[in-house]
Amino acid sequence: MDVSIILVNYNGLSVLKHCLARLEPITKANGSEIIIVDNASEDDSVVFLKKEYSGITIIENPKNEGFGSACNIGAEKASGDYLLFLNPDTVLQEDIITPLVQYLSVHPDVGIVGPKFVHDDGTHQLSCGKLPSITREALDKFLYSLARLKFSPVENWLTRKYSKAIKVEWVTGAALMIRAHVFHSLSGFDETMFMYFEDKDLCKRARDLRWGVWFVPHVTVMHYLGKSSSGTNNARLRAIYRASQKYYYKKHHGVLQQWLLAFYHGVSS
Repeated sequence: MDVSIILVNYNGLSVLKHCLARLEPITKANGSEIIIVDNASEDDSVVFLKKEYSGITIIENPKNEGFGSACNIGAEKASGDYLLFLNPDTVLQEDIITPLVQYLSVHPDVGIVGPKFVHDDGTHQLSCGKLPSITREALDKFLYSLARLKFSPVENWLTRKYSKAIKVEWVTGAALMIRAHVFHSLSGFDETMFMYFEDKDLCKRARDLRWGVWFVPHVTVMHYLGKSSSGTNNARLRAIYRASQKYYYKKHHGVLQQWLLAFYHGVSS
């Protein structure tokens, strides 16, 4: 199977072990390659990888240049016709690679696909949707906070809404499969965004070229949300998130949305 799986690691050894324990047997069975780009981890991740996984390609960055940049570096080394970007804080419940490739192979107008995501307690996790705007982000945050509280009307509605394959505007970069030629035609992820919003930006640019973006829920990934960035303190993550958010709005929205975002940042800081 002509698939390259690219993981970006930064001090994520604890979750990387669980991810690879499920992922590596699947790739052995279907012939996919694994490429791990390490962003100058300080937790012995590279030592572990070299000792335990001789068949994995390991790229050691001398410093942390960010998620999108590391993904682009991994993609340059990839040989597959399909690229699967996967977070180390994910655990595959099953082989998601084969069905995602099959979906792309029978839908030539689709450029990007993403699977269903669940939290470790089995509840639905936001992994796709409409592209960001102030109202959309506020609504998503509200709905998914209710779902995490196990507010059954919202949880049941989300389960029904995302029970079948649907065309969406973005899928999360925590498990995003894209045709390699589409990725390279877009010049990969926008490296201006150190982390966050680079997946939405990629999906928007793909849609602008008329490539479909689809959510495919018949395969599931369990995601320990935020664990792959746990090596960074909360204040730093918040600053990175806001910088990427501001850049995304400047790149894709008009003055009004940018003003509303600045107002929101002002009142919530």
